Amino acid sequence: HHGLTNKAAAMLQPWGIVAFLLVSSPTSTTRMIRRSARIIAQGKETPSIESDDVKEPSTKRSKLGGVPSSSNKSSSTAQPKVNSSMPPLLNLGKLIRGTLVKRPSATIKSPYVADVSLFQGKKKSSTTTVLAHAPSLDVGGMCVAGSDVYLSKRNGEGKTSHSIQLVSGAPLTTTAGDSSGNGVLVGAHPRLGELIAEEVLKRGLLQKALTLANGFEIGPVNDYDDTKNGSPKKPRAKKRKSDKSNYDDLNDQTRTAASSDNSSTSPKTKISLRQQVTLGDSRVDFQMTLTNPLTDTSHRVLFEVKNVVCADYEAGTEPIKTGPGHCVVVAPPAATTSSDDGKDSYKRTALFPWGKTRGQKFEDKTVVSERACKHLRNLQSQLNEDVTPVVLFIVNRSDCESVRACREKCPVFAEVLADVVKTGVKALAVRVRWTEEGECFFDGVVPVTV
Repeated sequence: HHGLTNKAAAMLQPWGIVAFLLVSSPTSTTRMIRRSARIIAQGKETPSIESDDVKEPSTKRSKLGGVPSSSNKSSSTAQPKVNSSMPPLLNLGKLIRGTLVKRPSATIKSPYVADVSLFQGKKKSSTTTVLAHAPSLDVGGMCVAGSDVYLSKRNGEGKTSHSIQLVSGAPLTTTAGDSSGNGVLVGAHPRLGELIAEEVLKRGLLQKALTLANGFEIGPVNDYDDTKNGSPKKPRAKKRKSDKSNYDDLNDQTRTAASSDNSSTSPKTKISLRQQVTLGDSRVDFQMTLTNPLTDTSHRVLFEVKNVVCADYEAGTEPIKTGPGHCVVVAPPAATTSSDDGKDSYKRTALFPWGKTRGQKFEDKTVVSERACKHLRNLQSQLNEDVTPVVLFIVNRSDCESVRACREKCPVFAEVLADVVKTGVKALAVRVRWTEEGECFFDGVVPVTV
């Protein structure tokens, strides 16, 4: 019936009773049967009847860099799902994968320049080597010879043609001294932390994590000024075009259009955001001002941003320390907990700060960063009922469940952080997840251990 040929009917034989019922259906269903018969005749897979209305969730693993499989012992570490409806915070564009060969480069002896061998497709190549800008040097020992890195092309006529944006960090599960395996992607450019924080604040993503006084509530910014309001400086000589990219590889194109979507902002509150505002004896990275025009009241939130790239290791998985700059901190036993099934579960913790002391001192004590400690004290000095100071840690990797001060490297910073938090300064941490395609996704707020 309905013009269905004997040959087509024979091809539909595997459908059995379903085909028998459908041949008596309306014309629209008959057209679907004819199409299915043609597909079978061409040797293609028969489509699912539900495929037009219901799509099964894909089980294909996305390229997120280092998410452990469910069979691994440490895989019980929560891997938050990226909200597919939320656009990325940043999009660096197409990245080029490579292997770091030598830093400093064999031809340019600057520690900020590295020789990188580019991949050809998914395979390593020893024939194409480029000079790459390494703005974060060795990234706590992750960006060394043999490391997989992800590069962006640079504009201009500088000495380097590429810049290192991401590096593959150590996987959660490995054996001591073993550097093999796919590690998590880590942001390796120092400007990424500030750019991520900017987008997080613009979109009001800390609304649930930060409670303010007098009923004020953080939301998407509806008044943004990206001019830096610091103290005036003496004019500097104009940079050549080729020099600009050496220190400013990331531009406005890394930000997504989603930051301008302020449709959910309450019309009663004006939320403005400014960068690099001078307060006290230093600058804060961001100042957010919330103003209620109905009550003529306002509240300021000051954000000092700290970019976090290093993390601890589960005992027995730590790599061999290659030098004083290599961050190898073994997690204390408390970081390993027992799950409901009786199996131990390790939860990785991000660490800040890390680096060489280089003779820096704060309050007559040796520190990794005098500037970082000074920023905390400055936040503390601004604390009052109309101002909420916040130190915002940006965890530039997706495999950490919390953040803590790295007491092993800088006990002074840990002490200062604990002191300012005790007096009322807020400590928050945002985690992000990178993809090999150069997209950075908001991955939730994680606790800060003080």
